[in-house]
Amino acid sequence: MNQVDFLVPGRQKFKELAVLEKKYLQRIEFYVKFTLKNLREQKSANDQLLRKREGEQMLQTLSRQDYVVGLDACGRSLDSQGFAEFLAGCMSRVGGKLVFVMGGRAGLAEDVRKRADDFLSFSPMTFPHDLFRVIFLEQLYRALSIIKGHAYHR
Repeated sequence: MNQVDFLVPGRQKFKELAVLEKKYLQRIEFYVKFTLKNLREQKSANDQLLRKREGEQMLQTLSRQDYVVGLDACGRSLDSQGFAEFLAGCMSRVGGKLVFVMGGRAGLAEDVRKRADDFLSFSPMTFPHDLFRVIFLEQLYRALSIIKGHAYHR
């Protein structure tokens, strides 16, 4: 499994963070085929409807063979070394892609939760979505550099 995707609702709204995203995307692509998929941003004052719409988009993007990891405060926490080990384990699986999914402001839809094979938490705290995108990309790059034995992590 050498394809990793990151599904996120909406696009990066801050120029400064977009610069960092681009930097980490270029670095990640040195190690694996990677796609950041910005799903069409959904609008609704009703959180349940918002989750449902975002979830439908995510599920349409996923294939049966994909290994899906939900990014959620209720997931298990790993340190950087543990995340690298988790990532290496996922990437050693045969078939499909490794797909990380991040919910919108209302969280992950129940259907996406049911489809997910695993859940990870990067913190019990809540982060702005635009900032978390960069945090995730940095940690993914760090994990890949650990797997390959490169000096970035040290």
